[in-house]
Amino acid sequence: MAIWRSGKLEEHLILDHVQDLGLVGVTQMAAVLSRTAEPDDIVAFAIRTEILGKPAVVSNVAKEKVKAAGVIARSRSGIRIFEAFQVGPGLPVTFREVGAEIGDAGVDFTAPDFFVDAALDDHLAQKGFPGARRRDAPEPDALTPEKLDAVELEDPTARLKHPVRGGLIPEMAPVIYATATTAPPIGLETRPLGDLLDHGWRDEGQALCLTLRLRTTWPLLPALDAFLSHPRLPDRAKLYALACACTASSHRVLAGDLGAAAETDVILERFANAMALQTAEVGGVVPWLLGRWPDGTELSDRVALFDVAVASASVAAALLRPALRLDAEVEPLYVHVEQATPAVHALRDALLDRLEVPPGTIDGRFGALVRTQFKLDWPDGAACDMERLREETGSDARRSSDADAIADIAAFHAISLHGLATAMAAYAGYAMARSRGDVTLTQPEALPSGGLPRWAAAYLARVILVKSKHAPEADCAALADRAATIAPWELDVLRYANELRFTLGVRTQRLLADLDREAERAPSLEVHATRFLVAQALGLDAALRANLRRALEAAKGSPHAWMLRVLACLARPGERSQRDVLVTLLRGAAPEELDPEKNRIVHALYGPDPTARVTEVRQTLQAQLDALDETARTREERVLDLLTRPSAPRPERPTAPVEPGPDAVQEALVALRWRLNRPGAARFPNRKALHAHARAAERLSQHAEAVATEWLGVVGRAGSGLVASLDAALEVGDSSTLDAVLAKAECALGDALTTGWRQEAGSTLNALRPRLMERQHSELRARVDALYSEVLLAATDAEREVIDGRISNLCAEVLWSPSAGEAETGPVSPRSGHFLPMRLGRHAVQRSRDLGTAEWAIARGLRQVVMYNLAEGRRDAKTLHGTRDRGALCELRHHSTAQPVRVYYRVQTGGPCVLAIHAKQDDEEQRRVLERIDAWDDEAEGDESS
Repeated sequence: MAIWRSGKLEEHLILDHVQDLGLVGVTQMAAVLSRTAEPDDIVAFAIRTEILGKPAVVSNVAKEKVKAAGVIARSRSGIRIFEAFQVGPGLPVTFREVGAEIGDAGVDFTAPDFFVDAALDDHLAQKGFPGARRRDAPEPDALTPEKLDAVELEDPTARLKHPVRGGLIPEMAPVIYATATTAPPIGLETRPLGDLLDHGWRDEGQALCLTLRLRTTWPLLPALDAFLSHPRLPDRAKLYALACACTASSHRVLAGDLGAAAETDVILERFANAMALQTAEVGGVVPWLLGRWPDGTELSDRVALFDVAVASASVAAALLRPALRLDAEVEPLYVHVEQATPAVHALRDALLDRLEVPPGTIDGRFGALVRTQFKLDWPDGAACDMERLREETGSDARRSSDADAIADIAAFHAISLHGLATAMAAYAGYAMARSRGDVTLTQPEALPSGGLPRWAAAYLARVILVKSKHAPEADCAALADRAATIAPWELDVLRYANELRFTLGVRTQRLLADLDREAERAPSLEVHATRFLVAQALGLDAALRANLRRALEAAKGSPHAWMLRVLACLARPGERSQRDVLVTLLRGAAPEELDPEKNRIVHALYGPDPTARVTEVRQTLQAQLDALDETARTREERVLDLLTRPSAPRPERPTAPVEPGPDAVQEALVALRWRLNRPGAARFPNRKALHAHARAAERLSQHAEAVATEWLGVVGRAGSGLVASLDAALEVGDSSTLDAVLAKAECALGDALTTGWRQEAGSTLNALRPRLMERQHSELRARVDALYSEVLLAATDAEREVIDGRISNLCAEVLWSPSAGEAETGPVSPRSGHFLPMRLGRHAVQRSRDLGTAEWAIARGLRQVVMYNLAEGRRDAKTLHGTRDRGALCELRHHSTAQPVRVYYRVQTGGPCVLAIHAKQDDEEQRRVLERIDAWDDEAEGDESS
């Protein structure tokens, strides 16, 4: 601050007197200094600006370097200076517009009647500033601010069992927020309210700043009356004061101060009446706001952002008013919310339209709003952090243009209204359903969650969890998934949703990812043990080992350490084979009192019936110990037998085993074919039937050993089996006795093949279960169940071949369609995090059929693709030589001695893509097939794009 007096420049240090006054306060200080000036004396002050986007510096102003590039100066005789300094040769100066902050740049602060805050005048006089005047101390009034009493809120940990106990949470109140660019009056929090209203403001902008006092004054009604009855206070400031009082009183009631309910009801009624008078002529809050907020970017009335806040608080208060009454009934409240919510949505949509948010879904609109208005990186559908938004709008409003400042405040209120409407709809629906005795009548999971404030998203997630406690078991897991998706940052929501899904038997990658989030926030024995069990069920070895190690570390000193050590032993093949480990575990014991309903770790480790579970694992340990002892004894007996018995002569003709064992089917076929290839057998009339039976029996090697038990008995039985009957027929040269034995073998073979086929088909359908559980696709799951029934009823080879084709088509359809979790977030690998699942080319199944591949082989190959994805690539695969010129062709093999099924694929940009499936017959045929498949490279790229 400086004055040119009698040809000399006098400088005054403003920073030594008052801090953070703003430009309004600076002009008032210039007016104080002007009182000492003669008509020709010039009073001046410097203001800040920018040159080419960088702060300009003028040296030695106020005895220090300040970022300034312009001067405003006046004298009583009419001299006016409003110039920018030229800093450096040829540099243009961009002068910041300050008219909205200090009034017109031509305002004469040297005029005798220029407004000066009485408190500022008194403060400067105490500092000895030239021209300042002391005043008498203002008389105290009854409206001095009182310290708010601390209000105890609900314990957040109690929300796990009672997520919405006590009704609304404190954040659900009318939202009122605007940022003034004028400097607040001196002593806003400490001066008597009457003194502030009489002497603490000079224009409408500063008058609006006075309403901040209502946020710390209690009781509110006397202070509000002082605002409303003041003769000079602008109408806009009185309306904003009503909105602020409505917000402050509503927050006290919702925070648990029931004594403020009566006063809050009076304030809400006054606010409603005032807004009714304001909007009566235009027909509603939305037209009223749009009329006071002109369309376009040439907006210069900065106080219009207070109108946005008033309109938002008006519709919010109308929506919440019945809920704030202690005697409110549930059904009228529900009806009122249904009727009042459209008005809230109408105002929210009007704000979004005025902000020119790109059209689309509610998630897309709010996602675009957050990114464009606040430059934040929240994705579409994510919850908004209102505190962060408030900081962003508050920091930007002082340095942005008028239109941008109003747009920021409007965006803040649009998001607030969206959260309030959604939370109120969830609350009213829940309260109504509870009053009718059936919480499942409400549908909170159907409410839009994109763009919600974090508090509203957390509240909605809690209401969904309350419904899940009473919903049918088939819907509980889906509700828990929805709650965890809406509010994954809320620890109690995430913990409850994880526990509920695990209790229901859900074992998915999505649950494992949510458990990982919980472990990052609150690591504990419970969450580590649950992660270990889920990873074990999914067959994820890396995640299993890591989580088991963490669980064992957390279990040290815990009463459940023994049970966790038992589960670790059973999950580790190396420990299961150590006798001393098994003996040590059998000597241990579990705690006597175990309640799975009250303790999450008990349910995770012991299940719903701890006693039965402990008995089961002890029996498993004992059986494993007995097996080790039996193996040791058998090994010793074999060694002694080999050392003592003479070597038996090798039989000349192969014999057929009677019981299943390794390669038992192959040994039986060798014994059977050795006899059929004897010269004497060529004269048997039924030789063709015998050879056909041997060829059909080769298919048994495709299935489990146990299915061939009955057939092996018929073929290898001593004296009366098919092999023994062949020996007898070859000796006498008569095969008439073979027909009866062959009929029995044919019957046993048919039963064995049918049983093996049913097991194989069921195993293929079961491999689809984990993927269908994540997708929750009811139509595909129904088709799987229908195929189960048809598999059990299929009686002929033709029927089984048709069913194999349908299973192949179903596997292909599941592999073509990614699950919901993979579509949103991509596949997650516990090892690297970059696993790309194997996809199926659109023509892969038809190409396989063109190669002559049987339907059973196609179904088995597709099952291997499903298992490859579930195991995240940990399968037997190799690159085929001679195919690298066109792009390496790879092979995913399913080992089978009789019919090895091979899956051929090529690694592309989006991951491995299956080209064809083939069952190898011989090397020459495989070479011809590979040449055809290798030529399909260009078509496979088309599959990838599809």
